[in-house]
Amino acid sequence: MSTEQTPNPPAPKYEFKAKGFQLSTNYKNLWDLIMQGARVPAWVLYSEKYAPELIWDLVEIKYIEKFNNYSIGTRGMSYSGLEGYEEFEETCIHYSIHFVVPMIPSDFNQDHN
Repeated sequence: MSTEQTPNPPAPKYEFKAKGFQLSTNYKNLWDLIMQGARVPAWVLYSEKYAPELIWDLVEIKYIEKFNNYSIGTRGMSYSGLEGYEEFEETCIHYSIHFVVPMIPSDFNQDHN
């Protein structure tokens, strides 16, 4: 029997809680969701300048097939838009992204192809 454990995914620098919302920092799950066409709301750390009072921005995270990249942004402000999971995960950790866990229906891929 192996005693080797799967390493925990990297954690964001700051925690964020939004009453009434189930949030996650599982960036691999987030990546899988956007690759399936989901548009996911999330909070990102806008500024830690006034710590301990942090400033958070609400953003949309999505994959843009036309440009073969992902987008993390809101109202003209882009936090990232690169290719590849490694850059995506680094960006999520850097901005302490906490995303809303969606309730995906079983026919999601059929409705969004």
